Amino acid sequence: MASPDPNALQLRSSDGVLVPISYKAAQQSQILAHMIEDVDAHGMTEIPITEVDGETLKIIVEWCVAKAKEVAAELARLEAANVEKARRRHERAQARAAAKEARRAERAAAYERGEEMQESEPESEGSDSSSNAGPRPLIEAEDPHAPIIDEEPFVPPRWRDNFLKNLSKEQIFNLITAANFFDIHDLFEACAKTIADTIMSMSVEEMRGYFDVQGDFTAAEEAQMTQDYGWTEP
Repeated sequence: MASPDPNALQLRSSDGVLVPISYKAAQQSQILAHMIEDVDAHGMTEIPITEVDGETLKIIVEWCVAKAKEVAAELARLEAANVEKARRRHERAQARAAAKEARRAERAAAYERGEEMQESEPESEGSDSSSNAGPRPLIEAEDPHAPIIDEEPFVPPRWRDNFLKNLSKEQIFNLITAANFFDIHDLFEACAKTIADTIMSMSVEEMRGYFDVQGDFTAAEEAQMTQDYGWTEP
């Protein structure tokens, strides 16, 4: 029998199911992130989750794992972008230093030949040479503070769009309650949006059936209210 992963927590659901979750994945839940502190302080490796059943807990962990991978990928992308920016700035600095050294060497050579070199003056925007050269770029190539535009912008993964697609109504209801308990805001919002999209085109009666809501009025009372006001009609 394989030994449990020392880098993973064990979450025990209300129905006794043990679900492992890595520390990085657990950080995607505010509640689990706080629980980790207690686990480290008391040397615990198993956390009882009495408010959530095993099936729902597995879905929660699956979301946290996917979210942790998304966060790690985004951090890696930002780190790579920062490294690339630093490399380009270094290359620009080297190019400026090389150009400066070339001008210094040229002046020294001219001095040895007894020649006088005139320092080139920056051309005004209205000069002929400037107009012949075409429009000035918005950002000079040698500007050390010029922003670097990413050639391949980051595209968010599409896993969120499909995560809830195949879940039943009962699973969605259990999941939104669990997301609220675990304080996972984006999962809660995703569940809420799924429910909203589902009921958008439903009639009143269909919504009652979907949410299993029983009316407070008898059939005769509803018929009378429909006749009087009309707002109870589906």
